[in-house]
Amino acid sequence: MDLRVRLLAPTGSDDQYIEWETEVGFVDQWRPTFLMLLGQRGFLDQFTVSMSQFAQLTAVEEREEFDKRFGVPPVGS
Repeated sequence: MDLRVRLLAPTGSDDQYIEWETEVGFVDQWRPTFLMLLGQRGFLDQFTVSMSQFAQLTAVEEREEFDKRFGVPPVGS
């Protein structure tokens, strides 16, 4: 199913968000053992995501942040 997905910053207002269209799926009878499920396509291909168990935080940044931080050229360039 194709949906428009909206990501809000934890401290942002309802007017501060990033929105994109992606394909999503739903599963009946699934009980997650973690706080979130991020898709390879439709989320991780849109953003740079950093997770820290120590800080118990997840940072979602613009896709290009990884390349800037680590000096890695994007795949295919």
